[in-house]
Amino acid sequence: MQSLSRNRRRIAALARVAATLVVLLVAALRLHLDPPSTVLLGLLAASLLGLVDGRVSVVAGLVCIAACPILLIAERQAWLQQSLMVQYYACTMGLCTLKDAADTVAIWAYYLLCIGVITQIAQLALGKKRATGERKQSDEHA
Repeated sequence: MQSLSRNRRRIAALARVAATLVVLLVAALRLHLDPPSTVLLGLLAASLLGLVDGRVSVVAGLVCIAACPILLIAERQAWLQQSLMVQYYACTMGLCTLKDAADTVAIWAYYLLCIGVITQIAQLALGKKRATGERKQSDEHA
């Protein structure tokens, strides 16, 4: 009996992963979205399907907000822009220059916070729906 429930949980988890991958592929190939938009859409799908906790995107959004002042300072400091290490990390984030980097990171923060809020609202709605369903079942048995 327990192995059957374990198998069902594994199948459900694999179905969620497959659904997230389908969303990513459709976003990348069919909708021709840029890579950051595809990743954010995949994170939204993964959060709504329960693969990733919605609070993860909230924390990432808060980290992006905390990075904005640092990026604004780095943009104003010419010596920092010429640093190879700073250029390397900026390019790995998709920011080939530090010009307008704070704006881009602030936009990412907004999207990440929206994903977190949407996920929390969906979990709250599902929690209320489950709670009312459990009450109805307990009332019927009583």
